[in-house]
Amino acid sequence: MLTKTNSTKVLCTTCGRRTAFYYRQSSGEKLCSVCLEESLENHIKHSFSKRVKLGKNPVILVYIPPERVLEGFLLAYMLSKIEKKFG
Repeated sequence: MLTKTNSTKVLCTTCGRRTAFYYRQSSGEKLCSVCLEESLENHIKHSFSKRVKLGKNPVILVYIPPERVLEGFLLAYMLSKIEKKFG
């Protein structure tokens, strides 16, 4: 998460309009919630298209380990959102 210095708002580096709340350390990006969701969606789409070849009407199971419940539900939500666009 971001910390504010001198009570100034840190803007999202992607859209430049909304207040950033997430700092992606690997790239140095500061993202708002909307841009973070879009970025995650694009990353998941890209990963799936590179690694997985799906036939007609595929069934995708998502294992949600007890120690990673939030991440598991986030992945299930994002897959559901992506599927709705194509389904």
